[in-house]
Amino acid sequence: MIANSPYVLVLYSGMPAKDVKELIALAKTKPGVLNYGSAGPASLAHLAGALFATLSDIELTHIPYKSSAQSVID
Repeated sequence: MIANSPYVLVLYSGMPAKDVKELIALAKTKPGVLNYGSAGPASLAHLAGALFATLSDIELTHIPYKSSAQSVID
């Protein structure tokens, strides 16, 4: 291992899902409708989101930003 980088899953307050289990269930009913942002293609956040989607067997849409700060603000 070269590095360790913790991540936090943050949802929009208007989202009907209140925990990870509910988020996965919601995503399964709406494949490709739910989005997640990152600092761009191949960034650690992008890869973490893709891994989460793969392990959860869900389809999420990646929205690349120019920086992590921009994705957090949106």
